[in-house]
Amino acid sequence: MRTIRTRLGTVWDILRRGTKARQLVVDGGRLEFVDAIRAFAILMMLQGHVIELTLADGWRDPGNALYFAWRHMRGVTAPVFFFASGLIVAYLLFRAPHSIDIARLKKNLWRGGRLIILGYLLQLSWDMLDCLYHGDDCIWNWALRTHVLHTIGVGIFVITALAYFTRHFRWLFPIAALLLMQAAFMFGPMVTVQESLPGVLQIFSTYVLNVHAAFPVLTWLGFPLAGALLGFLVIELRLHERIWVFLLLPVIGYLLSSHSWSILHGVYSAWWSDYTDWLNYGVFTYYRLGEVLMIAGIIGLLTKVITVPKALRATARETLGIYFLHSIVVYSAGMKTFLWHNLDFSLSILLALLLMVVFIVYAMYAPAIREQLPFMKYLK
Repeated sequence: MRTIRTRLGTVWDILRRGTKARQLVVDGGRLEFVDAIRAFAILMMLQGHVIELTLADGWRDPGNALYFAWRHMRGVTAPVFFFASGLIVAYLLFRAPHSIDIARLKKNLWRGGRLIILGYLLQLSWDMLDCLYHGDDCIWNWALRTHVLHTIGVGIFVITALAYFTRHFRWLFPIAALLLMQAAFMFGPMVTVQESLPGVLQIFSTYVLNVHAAFPVLTWLGFPLAGALLGFLVIELRLHERIWVFLLLPVIGYLLSSHSWSILHGVYSAWWSDYTDWLNYGVFTYYRLGEVLMIAGIIGLLTKVITVPKALRATARETLGIYFLHSIVVYSAGMKTFLWHNLDFSLSILLALLLMVVFIVYAMYAPAIREQLPFMKYLK
């Protein structure tokens, strides 16, 4: 009887405080595989935006294997970015022994709000001001359109709220994150594919409808939640030290991608008759999640045999600054005006590589830049 009570007490203590393994976790050191994923995501996003903007129409041949592969991989960079953001947010929140890092929690609320504000600032343009002056509909459709920063900002809010409400029973966090992730991917498309929302709910349309949002939050929130789930398990069980985890992730990813249609079709068909649009969107997001897990596993394996270069670690630390500044350079500094679909294959790639090098150098010198230009701290 005493043994049973002891074991139950151990389980209770784990639920409240976490495992012994997490109490041995590093003292604030960064995880190489997380840095590698974040650096990969931001650099691939950068080159994707540049090539998509500048590549001439004559080179956009879907029958070309290289172009097809590039275009497919371009579509997975945003999910990887969201996944990595959720992973690092959860990892940093749960590093504190026995509870969550309250200081980090408050910092997350500020950071999430800042990302959303910066996202709207990126929408400012002469065209938008002209729309505002004339009262055109494009104000609603473009100026308030949500994209990467808004989705990450909302993701940070949700993950932080989950961490706070489960702080006394920390193992409820991964359960809640998993359930919300599944709800986002499975039921989010029911709202996402709608053309409009009824009545006063229309004010949320730029966040939840595919026609107004680049990444509708109700569905794409699943990616940061998936990252947060892995981040929690990393800090609790030190999964980053076990190579089998990185071997398992691609397998899970492949199974998820290959079976997403049958799973969703079975769920939808059991309850609804008209679900084609939901199914198409839901299968797409599950398929991308599978690819994200495969990429995370491959990058994790590489970090076991290759040390992440200092330049890439710096790049991972400056993802916000790189995203914000590259958006200005690519879309607001003349590149869109003079180079829109105007370069051949080699020049487009060369320009993308050049900008990647420029922003890697920026990342390495960003701390020194912030000392000279204090306002740049808002991009950290």
